[in-house]
Amino acid sequence: MEFMHWTKSLSVGIAEIDDQHKKMIGMINTFHDHQKTDSIKAMKELLGSMASYTVYHFNTEEAYFDKFNYPHTDAHKKEHEKFIAEVYSVQARLEGGTLLLALELTGFLKKWLTDHIMGSDKKYAPFLVSKGVK
Repeated sequence: MEFMHWTKSLSVGIAEIDDQHKKMIGMINTFHDHQKTDSIKAMKELLGSMASYTVYHFNTEEAYFDKFNYPHTDAHKKEHEKFIAEVYSVQARLEGGTLLLALELTGFLKKWLTDHIMGSDKKYAPFLVSKGVK
């Protein structure tokens, strides 16, 4: 059973962004599935891959913001920066490695991604769609 599910309610109506969100959900599910059986080294590698992909995703969103002069770019970028800083902090804490941290992390990632999509991302979607982004 999946830890986090993609639902139509998470769609922002922009295929590229939705596909990236789906991949991020898949990565969270992989992390969740492997947290009980994999070594700390493997967990660090999974978290590193998730962090790298998240930066890639944020860069995609921010490129659209810059291209179309999204009026709330600064606030949205600050959310991205705060999240990346938190992920890097967690990566550093994972060096000590505990299952509890891994369990905390999957819950944090699920909540943050859901809240971010349903809040901030849903706010920019109509703006970008109005500019022809599909």
